[in-house]
Amino acid sequence: MAGFDVKQLKTSDQAIAGSAVLLFIFLFFTWWKFDAGFVTATKSGWSFSLSLFGGLLCIIAGAIAALPAFGVAFPAGFKLGRNLSILAASALGTLLIVLRFLIKPDSGVSQADKYIKRGVGMWLGLICVIVQIVFAVIAFRDSGEKVPDFRGGDASPTA
Repeated sequence: MAGFDVKQLKTSDQAIAGSAVLLFIFLFFTWWKFDAGFVTATKSGWSFSLSLFGGLLCIIAGAIAALPAFGVAFPAGFKLGRNLSILAASALGTLLIVLRFLIKPDSGVSQADKYIKRGVGMWLGLICVIVQIVFAVIAFRDSGEKVPDFRGGDASPTA
């Protein structure tokens, strides 16, 4: 069984994988809180489809970034290169989580909406995805990969 060697990862890959691990943890924290004084309710990041799918995409990006530490190579026949795959998953996941941040959940009662607040998990998760997308852009830029032409011709990634 192959071991785990963090020295096989570039700094950008470490940041991408680390932010994914932290995001996984922060998805369990409070993302939305309803507090009307006498009634309090909380929801984690796993409770909403936008944060759930966004979080899973960012976690997948982190897993792809961590592959070299486990001695696993990225599939050579994949149309997107490794770093472009990380960037695409991070970008879509970040977009979904930013949307979750901007769109307050609807309580169904207009008077109650003023009691809905963002929780600490949402703020920490937002920081994680911002860190991840920044390092995904850096990793893609430094890799020299090109965006493949899906219209035809040679679609193999260059690294």
